[in-house]
Amino acid sequence: MKKLFVFVLAMLMAAMLVSPTVSAAADNGLAFTQETLHPLAKNLDKAPATIEVRVTIPADATITSNLVLFGNNIDGGLDTKTDMVRLQFMKGMIRLAVVNTELVKDQYIYFAISPTELVGKTFHIAVVMDAANNKALAYLTVDGTTTSYEGNVGNASKPLDEELSLSVYGYLNTPANRPFYVGGDTQGSNKSYFRYHISEVAAYSDVRTEAEVKADAAGITKDENMLVWLKLSEGVTTAEDLSGNGNHMGVQTGIDGTPTFGNYEKAPETTKAPETTKAPETTKAPETTKAPETTKAPETTKTPETTKAPETTKAPETTKAPETTKAPETTKAPAETPKTFDMGLSFMLIAVAAGMLASAVVLKKR
Repeated sequence: MKKLFVFVLAMLMAAMLVSPTVSAAADNGLAFTQETLHPLAKNLDKAPATIEVRVTIPADATITSNLVLFGNNIDGGLDTKTDMVRLQFMKGMIRLAVVNTELVKDQYIYFAISPTELVGKTFHIAVVMDAANNKALAYLTVDGTTTSYEGNVGNASKPLDEELSLSVYGYLNTPANRPFYVGGDTQGSNKSYFRYHISEVAAYSDVRTEAEVKADAAGITKDENMLVWLKLSEGVTTAEDLSGNGNHMGVQTGIDGTPTFGNYEKAPETTKAPETTKAPETTKAPETTKAPETTKAPETTKTPETTKAPETTKAPETTKAPETTKAPETTKAPAETPKTFDMGLSFMLIAVAAGMLASAVVLKKR
C-alpha cells in the first residue's frame, strides 16, 4: 500500500512538471504563400509617407531575397509614370523600392538592417519618407528597444541628397492609383511573397516622428492620418480595416483570381428607424385638457373666520385659585425649638454621667 501511494504521488508530480509545456502556440500572425494574394479593397486615398509592419521570423527560417511585406507593384508597371512602392526584405538589408517618375525606372533606398539577425524574433519595422527634408528613415524596435537608420541610395552608402530627390517619387506626390497587397504583390506572379508572419500593418499619410513610431511599436492606436490599419491572425485570410477607411484586406487565388472580402461593412446609419417614426409631439394631451382652474372650490366656500369660537369663551383668569389659599409660612415649626431640646438632652446626659462617675469614686474610697 505504501509503494502504491508513493507511485501515485510521483505520477502527480510528473504531471505538474509536464503540464506547463502543453500550451497553445503563440499567434504570430498570418503566414503567406505564392498562390494566395491579399489585396486591399480599394486604392489608398493618399500616398503613404509612413509604412509600419509587425513581423515574426521563425527560428528555423532561412532568409531569401526580395520578400515583399507591403507594396503595389505589378508586372509591366514601368511603362507609365505611375506610383509604385515595395517594402522588401533582402538577404543583408531592408530596402524600399520606388519608381522614379522622371527616369521611369525603379530606384532603391537601402537600410542597413540585416533580416538574418532577426531570425527567431518578433519586431516592429517602420519606414518613413520625409520628402520635405529629403530623408528616408527606418526605425526597428526589438524587445522594446528602438534603433533608427538613415536610408541610402544605390550601394547603400550614398545619402539621398547626393543621388536623387524624393520629390521625383510619384507615390509621394499623388494618391496610389492601384491597390496595395499585404505579404506580396503581382510582380513575377507573386514570387516575391513574404514567407514569414505578419501580425499588423499600418500606413499613414504623414511623416511619423520617432516618438510616434516608438509609441506605435508598443501598441498601434487609431490615428487621423491613417490610410489603413490591419491586424492579422493565423489562419484568417481576410481582415478589417481598423482605420475606418473601409480598406479591408481580402483574399485572392492567383494573380488572375477575383478577390473576396469579409463582411466588415457596418450597417449604414440610414437603417436606423428614422426620427419621424417617433410619436409626434402633437399626440400628447394638449394643455387645454387639464381641468381649468375655475373648477377648484372657490375660496368663499371655506369656513369663514367668524365661525371660530370667540375668544370670550375661554375661562376667565379670575377662575384660578387665589394665591391666598396657600398655607402661610407661619404654620411651619419654629426653627429654634429643636435646638433647645437638643441642648437640654445633652446637659441631662452629662449630669447622669457625672453622677455615675461620682458614685464610682465613693465606692472606691470605702
